[in-house]
Amino acid sequence: MTNDAAIDNKRVAKNTLILYMRMFLTVGISFYTTRVVLANLGISDYGLYNVIGSIISMLYIVSSTLAGSISRFLTVEIGKGDISRLKEVFVTSVNILLFASLIVIVLGEVLGVWFVNNKLNTAPDRLIAANWIFQFTLASFVLEMLCLPVVSLVIAHERMKVYAYVQILSVLMNLGIATLLAYSPIDRLVFYGSLMLVAAIIKDVIYIVYCRKNFEECIYKRF
Repeated sequence: MTNDAAIDNKRVAKNTLILYMRMFLTVGISFYTTRVVLANLGISDYGLYNVIGSIISMLYIVSSTLAGSISRFLTVEIGKGDISRLKEVFVTSVNILLFASLIVIVLGEVLGVWFVNNKLNTAPDRLIAANWIFQFTLASFVLEMLCLPVVSLVIAHERMKVYAYVQILSVLMNLGIATLLAYSPIDRLVFYGSLMLVAAIIKDVIYIVYCRKNFEECIYKRF
């Protein structure tokens, strides 16, 4: 076995171990977070949040497919060592996701809002909160879509430690939000949705700042 092959094997083993640790920690924390959220929101509001979230979560199948595709294209260009081509792939992926996000926003604001207000079985006194949650959830999804290129850069460069740390930070923020629900100064469901959006923004900003500092191809320019 050559020295390069040994280094590659060690990197693969290290990345695999990091991802497994991330999985165990996030699953364990998420189980506890769910109990705290259920206790603080109540069964009715917790169910309402999950029903509205499921309207958007169907689109995550598309976003996960896009993330995998972008990551593969970036990995190929990284292997070739052509930085100009790598920049083109990155910018192209950003442009595609900008267009896709616009479609999601239009469909969400037209069909999604109509569904929440006319087809969703919601108590009249919770309809305003349901609309707020839908807007927060839609905004979180769009932000996650727009951040896919930088997340894919992290994965393509095999910075799994960074990816794992950000995911662990995300579930810890979710746990903190669940705990803060008991001290909410406004409607708890609206408070929870707004803080989840803030947590999504923080996570995306971390990815963007890291990639801008470490990867020269992480810059937007017209091609």
